[in-house]
Formats: sequence, C-alpha cells, structure tokens
Amino acid sequence: MISDKNQLISKTIQELENILSKEKELLLGPPGEKIEYLAEKKNNLIALLARESGSYREDYTPEILAAIERCHSRNRENAGLVNQRLKITRQSLGIIRQYIGNDVVSLYDTTGKLNQKIESRKVIKV
Repeated sequence: MISDKNQLISKTIQELENILSKEKELLLGPPGEKIEYLAEKKNNLIALLARESGSYREDYTPEILAAIERCHSRNRENAGLVNQRLKITRQSLGIIRQYIGNDVVSLYDTTGKLNQKIESRKVIKV
C-alpha cells in the first residue's frame, strides 16, 4: 500500500512532469509570456517536493525514483533550450548593435521614443 506521503509525492511529480512537457512545447515554439507562469509553477512544485521529501527518499518506490529522474532529465533539456534561445537573442542583439554602431547603447531613450542618434539611420525591416 502506498503511503499518503508517497501519494502526495507521486501527484506532485506527475504535475511537474506535465509542466515540464508544456514548458518544452513553449520553448520550441515562438516566444511568449506564458513560459514565465509555467516557470513559476515549476519552481513552486520543486520547492514543495524538496520540503516534502526531506530525508524520506530511501522510502520512495522505484516508480517515484524513476519519475524524479525523468523530471531531472526534462528540466536539463529545457534548460538547454533556454540557453539556446538566450544565445540566439544575444547574437541578434550583437548584430543590431554592430549595425547601428557601438556609440549607441540603446534603441530607445528614457521616454520610450526612438533614440535620436539612430533615428536617421536605416533600420533593418523585418
């Protein structure tokens, strides 16, 4: 018979696996704000698991241990996707900065208007 603690851990892990799958889908798609919500939810579940497990891990069933390992693996994969996106974003910013010149730090001034230093320059059209 599965203990109440193991049932709670199993349910939390299952929810975490679902969130990690959704996170991966979003990371593979176009950028969006929904990912921040999932990341917050994921972090809350990880904190709950850490709090609930304590030194209790030796009593986990093999299924729970396998599910935990799947979560670790999926989370590492998602982190790789995040790092890949970050690299692409940094490269894109580098290209933009190179194109507009090193003397301009930002595209917009403090009021949100296009910086006057680049207003007259050609901007790449998308």
